[in-house]
Amino acid sequence: FVIEEVGRIDKLISEFLAFAKPAPLTLGYFRLGELTKEVLELSAAECAARGIACSFTDETDGSGCVLGEKNKIRQVLLNLTINAMEAMPKGGELTLRLSAPEDRRSVVLDIHDTGVGIEEKLLPSIHLPFITTKKNGLGLGLAKAYAIIEEHGGSITCSSAPGQGTLFTIRLHT
Repeated sequence: FVIEEVGRIDKLISEFLAFAKPAPLTLGYFRLGELTKEVLELSAAECAARGIACSFTDETDGSGCVLGEKNKIRQVLLNLTINAMEAMPKGGELTLRLSAPEDRRSVVLDIHDTGVGIEEKLLPSIHLPFITTKKNGLGLGLAKAYAIIEEHGGSITCSSAPGQGTLFTIRLHT
């Protein structure tokens, strides 16, 4: 028990330090659609085991290049995908859609799950550190995801309702 707790505290401190003092960005152009497909492929086996059907639609015709640090954006997508899977303990659907507004100055990635949803009173604070509904959660995953997207000059929003699922919308500049 003591070793488990020490491990948990060590993990908490490491994650908090990474959140509090992020490394400087190493920027480069990459296709957000390709990265999204990669993350879904990594998640496919776990989704299948949980009875979750996954789909991805790229409405940018493959032209959705963004300027950012690919590994940090991957971290955001993995975090949101894992959260979505955990929100669907009895299976469901995970739908990702990449689109580009007409001005082509940004791309928008919608990540929608049919899970348990988030209580309305929690929505304004889900981006804050240590806010969690998970039994063993640290409450840093969404805080880190929001910080990464904002660090890239983008935005991330969430809409949800209990029993209705959750929609995260990420907007990044091209």
